[in-house]
Amino acid sequence: MSKSKSQKLQLELKDVTGIPAGLVQCKIEVAGNTASVDMKNSMSCILEEVALNTVITISLLRTNEIIAVSRISFNAMFGESLQGKAEKWVRLKETNPSGRDLKVKLAGSLFPNHPGKDKSYTVPAKPASDTSYKQPDIKSQEISISKIRNSEPPRCPYVSKLAISEAPQEKLADLWKNREIFGDLTQEKSIRITLEPETFNKPGSEMPKYDISTLDVLDILKLKEIGGFQLKKLLKTLNEEVKNSTYAALNLPFARNQLIAKVNERTEKHAEAEKLSQEILKTSAEKTKELAELLNQRTELMKIMQAEEEKYKELETDVDVVKAAIGLATSENIRLKAECIRYGDADKVHKELQAQVKEGLTRKTNLEKAFQSSESQLKSLKDRTDTQKEKLKKEKEDIANNLKELTKRKDLVMKENNTLKKQLADVKQRMSTEQNIKQYLKEARNNNTLESSKRDQTYYDLEEFIHTMQLQIEEFKNKQKTLMTNRKAVSQSISSLEKELESKESQIIDLKRKISEGCSNQITLEQMYCIKSDISQLIDELNKLQKIHNEGRDVILKGLDQGVEYIMKESDQVIEDTRELDSLIDNLDNKDYELDNLKIMVGEAKTRTAPYVPKIDDPVDVALSEFLNSLDEPIPIPFTRENEGIYMFGTKRIFLKLENNNVKIRVGGGYTNIEEFIEIYTSTELERQEEAMEETMPQMMESLSRFSGKSGMSPQRAARIIQGSVEAISQGSPLKATARKKNK
Repeated sequence: MSKSKSQKLQLELKDVTGIPAGLVQCKIEVAGNTASVDMKNSMSCILEEVALNTVITISLLRTNEIIAVSRISFNAMFGESLQGKAEKWVRLKETNPSGRDLKVKLAGSLFPNHPGKDKSYTVPAKPASDTSYKQPDIKSQEISISKIRNSEPPRCPYVSKLAISEAPQEKLADLWKNREIFGDLTQEKSIRITLEPETFNKPGSEMPKYDISTLDVLDILKLKEIGGFQLKKLLKTLNEEVKNSTYAALNLPFARNQLIAKVNERTEKHAEAEKLSQEILKTSAEKTKELAELLNQRTELMKIMQAEEEKYKELETDVDVVKAAIGLATSENIRLKAECIRYGDADKVHKELQAQVKEGLTRKTNLEKAFQSSESQLKSLKDRTDTQKEKLKKEKEDIANNLKELTKRKDLVMKENNTLKKQLADVKQRMSTEQNIKQYLKEARNNNTLESSKRDQTYYDLEEFIHTMQLQIEEFKNKQKTLMTNRKAVSQSISSLEKELESKESQIIDLKRKISEGCSNQITLEQMYCIKSDISQLIDELNKLQKIHNEGRDVILKGLDQGVEYIMKESDQVIEDTRELDSLIDNLDNKDYELDNLKIMVGEAKTRTAPYVPKIDDPVDVALSEFLNSLDEPIPIPFTRENEGIYMFGTKRIFLKLENNNVKIRVGGGYTNIEEFIEIYTSTELERQEEAMEETMPQMMESLSRFSGKSGMSPQRAARIIQGSVEAISQGSPLKATARKKNK
């Protein structure tokens, strides 16, 4: 039930309990309107639409901080009529629980808003489904007085009692609220009332005008002032409202079935949307996994490229080392040749030198061939680093074998150099021996004249041979110079080629890097495009779901009024139950207060217990005093000494003795320890003491014994039971839960 015409709401704060009213501010919020109220200032606002489930939010603020909040509906405040005046006590729930019972007494009034002067008649609200609704045509009807006098029409019991002044002292709003809402819709119910015709007013007096909005606040005195014609108009309008309400009630099952069907469709579409969202999530997860795998492969390939580049650099360093070794070997060979030329004046030495030169040339050619082969191998390695890793390893092994051969050759060259050095030493020795021979020849020149001609001839031949050898040596030097120049040119060309190779390698690396970056950018763009397409599909689906949700929400909200009315009825019953529970909780709080007082009394009694003073001559009494005074908590039943070894424990006479500096008590036929005796007999003596207290203080015991469920239970035991029940309630019982619901 809701009213669409504007209503004027006025709220006022009457009282606050649980906290001084001057320390807090009360803030009220209704349908977007907020205001601070106190004992002097009230809140007034105009509401365009009022319903039973419209909520009034009440907040208590202390230094601009909310300390307690509560909510109350218009149904609980003003009833189903949604009009009139009301006063309610509202319990608030603290944001930080401190055990205080905060309540607020709120007074309010809700009436239709009349911006102009008084209006004589207002059109009743038409139902939402009937578009052909028209304003009822109200015309005055004349009723003949003779017909009224001669016939006895049926009478209205309320009007007849009102004429005798025996009508109940209740407002029409309360009577209307307690009626049956639906009743039997199949039976036609009507009330026939005969009324007097409209009478003219006296001059100078005006008849008050009434409409449907003022019926709820009518009492008996105001009803007497209403004229018959006005009452008839009001009855007609009420009859129209009843017809409209019955029409709406008959259409409720059909609307309910439609609502259920639409709800089922909405749930099915919601399930389909959830399935689609799950599939989308699965596909996105798979794509993320694929992307992660591609990234891992890319990182692995980059690592392999870096490893191959490092190996290539190592090979280049090895080649540089080999080149340096070749240069050292050539320089050593040149030095040996220079020494051979310096000391070479014999045929054998010249022949050996020629042979060595030939061998050096062959070795040089071999080394150049090896260097060229190594260069070709390096080029092939550069070309194959991107595709074949195994071929690189094989070529590396080949280069290593070549290096081993070169080292072996180097060792052989060193050995040959050593042999040449030995031969040079032999030549020097021979030269020294030849000089001695010349001296012998000079001495024997006179004796060997015949041999001089031969010697001259041989000397001449030797000069010719030396001249030819010098010519050959010059030719060899020229050839060597040409070879050196050719070698320099070759080395320069090799260095230029190496630079070109390095530049091309750097270009290849840059191109590979650009290709990899382009591939990664392409992959990211493809993924972004896929994600954007997925997002667009999701947005379209969400828009469709939003449209379906909006359509279903409008349909559902149209049929919720009936459910709200039923819920409000049930909430009234719940409120009554919670009130009963509140009274029970208040009783429990009072009993808690009494229990706290009893605990304080017991604590004071415990603190007042004096230490046991023994008799010095009696060793048993001294041992008993030492035991009692050493206890952390005093015993509620005292020991009283009658004679040596004879004591009274409450109402029980006992006998004590010492055994091995331990106090023994005789019970029945044997002795027991004092600790066991106290544990066993303290409870029985306490019950006897409680019975004696019940006889001496009957009033306090009666107040406690009312809560003992069993007959014959002591008040102290009942107090303990009540304390345990209160603790259980505070930890979470149904009573506490209902109280919390009410606070909410």
